[in-house]
Amino acid sequence: MNNIRILICDDHALVRSGIIGHLNNKPGIFVVGEAVDGNDMIRQYEILKPDLVISDISMPGLSGTDAVKELKSKYPDIKVLF
Repeated sequence: MNNIRILICDDHALVRSGIIGHLNNKPGIFVVGEAVDGNDMIRQYEILKPDLVISDISMPGLSGTDAVKELKSKYPDIKVLF
């Protein structure tokens, strides 16, 4: 089984914590980082290069959808779950 590296992006710490708590005990799944808004998502993605981004659509500042559009232009193979 291949390992999956995931970046969690949501402006609510409780939501991030819940998703991370659910995924932490799954074999082969590793949460490698968290982001609190779209700008943070872009920074974290470029540092961590995760296999999958799980993101909120609406976040303060740069939204999740706008951040993904920007990342998609640089990294066309990005995988995202909203």
